[in-house]
Amino acid sequence: MANNSLKNLFIIIAVLAITAGYSYWERDKVIDLYNLDDNVLMVEKLPEFKFQDLEGNEILSSTLKEISPLLVIHFWGTWCPPCIPEFPEFIDYAEKMKKEDNVKFVVVAVNDKVEAVKRFIKRTPNISENVLIAVDPQGKGMEAFGTVKVPETHVYLNGRSAKRFLGPQKWQNEYYLKFLKDLI
Repeated sequence: MANNSLKNLFIIIAVLAITAGYSYWERDKVIDLYNLDDNVLMVEKLPEFKFQDLEGNEILSSTLKEISPLLVIHFWGTWCPPCIPEFPEFIDYAEKMKKEDNVKFVVVAVNDKVEAVKRFIKRTPNISENVLIAVDPQGKGMEAFGTVKVPETHVYLNGRSAKRFLGPQKWQNEYYLKFLKDLI
């Protein structure tokens, strides 16, 4: 009986040692989800997608790269509770950056209708010229960017990913102004 117990203990120790050794060997292949950088899961280059402006004109993302080297693309919705109070803050944020010619903001209302977006933005009358309001009725832009919920903001410099902000942000915080100015 003692031999069986000793044999079982040896097998358990051997299995644990092999498992620990294998885990150590494969450690670089595992993503630490608790210390995940926002950019890890982000689309590396500005994806090709289509959306509409408020007049119903189609806009391609490739034309946005020509408009400005630094693009801030913000996905939101009129139906999204966290987006409602965040929207005016985001527009104020864009207003503070309007003197910078090489920064443009694209605000994309996803799964929304043009009429609903027009009604919503009437509450925010001072939308700067550096902001393009767009509508993505089917949410195809979200798919192209890998966005699964709104609000979410992507920053692209020369068509390449620079940062992604998940969820609602406090856009009046100096960090965000400094972040964009440092990219310019």
